[in-house]
Amino acid sequence: MKTETLKLVTIIVQDSLADALKKLVEEAGAKGYTYQTVAGKGAHGSRESTEWEGANVKIEVIVSEEISNKILEQIREQFLNKFALVVFVVDAQVIRAGYFI
Repeated sequence: MKTETLKLVTIIVQDSLADALKKLVEEAGAKGYTYQTVAGKGAHGSRESTEWEGANVKIEVIVSEEISNKILEQIREQFLNKFALVVFVVDAQVIRAGYFI
């Protein structure tokens, strides 16, 4: 089956920043995204949803390399030095690339 290579951008951030990041992703040119509440453990210890701290969310978006670069640049400029967040990009082999670009 023929696939095309696009970029999967994953952003993990505190829930209070989710709306701003979803807006950023859309303004960069993404057609959509997946968003969900997550918990885990990493360099800063465990992170669970609490009434005091709130939850972490994961935003995933499949886009072209050009849009991926726009998203990363905007995150770097607006969020990276101010907030705790994790961002990574991997190649994604997709069927029906037209759904994403």
